Amino acid sequence: MGPQFGVPKFDGKSSFTLWQRRMKDLLVNIGLARALIEDGGKSEKFSDADWEEICTKCASSIRLCISDSVINSVLDDDSPSKI
Repeated sequence: MGPQFGVPKFDGKSSFTLWQRRMKDLLVNIGLARALIEDGGKSEKFSDADWEEICTKCASSIRLCISDSVINSVLDDDSPSKI
């Protein structure tokens, strides 16, 4: 997903702030940015199962844009806002 939208994988050497901004833009573009709001992001229009799927997809999208050298530090985090 990252390469399609021009988001380079975060490798710990480049600017985290710039990568974070691009990642947020990507998540907005694909409709998953709401999952970044730790509390209160879930709208009443989503069932619990749908919300869990949105959060899982968001976390997966973020991890796909992190290099192997950095991924171990967030491997066990399932919450998009914690990654």
